Amino acid sequence: MMTRGILNSTKLGLLVAVLAGAWGCKDPDYDGNREKDAATGHRPSQIEWGVIFLEGNKEKYPQDSAKAAQWFELAGTATNYTVKSGESRWQVNVRFGIPLELIREANPEMDMNRIKGGEEILIPGARIAQFNLGMLYEQGKGVKKDLPSAAKWHTRAAKAGLADAQFALGYLLEKGTANGTVLDTPDFVDALHWYSRSANQGFGPAQQNLAQLYMKGQGATQDLVQAYKWFSLAERNAKEYQMSPSTKARFKKKLSEEEWAAKLKHDEMLKETEKNMTTATARLEGAMPAADLTRAKQLVETFVAKREK
Repeated sequence: MMTRGILNSTKLGLLVAVLAGAWGCKDPDYDGNREKDAATGHRPSQIEWGVIFLEGNKEKYPQDSAKAAQWFELAGTATNYTVKSGESRWQVNVRFGIPLELIREANPEMDMNRIKGGEEILIPGARIAQFNLGMLYEQGKGVKKDLPSAAKWHTRAAKAGLADAQFALGYLLEKGTANGTVLDTPDFVDALHWYSRSANQGFGPAQQNLAQLYMKGQGATQDLVQAYKWFSLAERNAKEYQMSPSTKARFKKKLSEEEWAAKLKHDEMLKETEKNMTTATARLEGAMPAADLTRAKQLVETFVAKREK
């Protein structure tokens, strides 16, 4: 039951939705100032333009995946920047829209508290843009389908800590397509590594696929305790993200027919995932010694408790 989880058809939409929380952006701004900011390297503005052309939600900006890819590549590519005289680290942060801690990580040998005019620093690319560009390469939208390029961009975002990208990279490695062909040998060890990093951030599809690897003994020695833990957490995750009756009522009034249909389809996929995970844990319960089952359940509760703090 190897699966790409619930994100196979909704991954790009998810990252568009995350955009506001990740960058503090509101609705996309279509005025000249936003375009000017994007042209000077402001990552959130570049991402917004990528989203604008990806969705094509305004007559003034028709859908154009090729332009979306160009903007995502600009936002996702690290660039060198020469500090201006008198410019502070906070001004650099505002100029590029990249969190200061990420700029620090990209320049470990530099004292960011005392930057000086004329110094050259590396401005990292935005991980959301890297992931979205990776997905465009996976799907062949706006660019020629190219799985090695998809893996390259997913790797950049995955190393920067983005759970979606960690999952996407793990999937390519598990399927043996990270280098562009189904004839490549699957790398279960690295797949397990990236699934683990994503799963530990609470990402349901990664939890599901990680459980599969542990159950099959792929990438690690078979471990039914870990398999049970991650199947159980994936079940909880799928249940948590289903729409409540009040949310359904609100969305039904607010969304277009097409958007509402997509929401319902996604909700049904979550219900199906929950059902499958319940079945998987029930089967494991019948195959595990009582002591192992008790330990597995304790691991689940410990994980949940830590996430709730």
